[in-house]
Amino acid sequence: MDPWNQRGPYLIYPAASGATAARPAETARHPLTDVIGHTRFTLLVTLSAAHTTSDLARRHHLSASTVSYHLAHLHRAGLVTRVRTGKQVRYRQTALAAELMDQAGRGRRGAPLPPRRGQEGESSAGVISA
Repeated sequence: MDPWNQRGPYLIYPAASGATAARPAETARHPLTDVIGHTRFTLLVTLSAAHTTSDLARRHHLSASTVSYHLAHLHRAGLVTRVRTGKQVRYRQTALAAELMDQAGRGRRGAPLPPRRGQEGESSAGVISA
């Protein structure tokens, strides 16, 4: 129901009981997903090989503008690189992205993560904590 009568009538069907979103297990539980979001993480996983925006849009059932938006954020964060070849721009994850995914994955499985600043002998002088 549209109380302001701006959109016209439409029907909404409830999801089947017990229905869940179809996500691969490794992306649904990966800790980096909590930081950058499911869509960006899924694109980042796919970018272990170079792809164009239209390739990614087709593969992930997203609009090209949505993919472009997420790729711009990943590029600014230094997680993907882009290389122009003629009219095509191909994106690929950086070594930093691969390292972050690997470290977060190891942390999830219980392997030790690298020590944070101020731990194991590093001086924490001048660090103010709230």
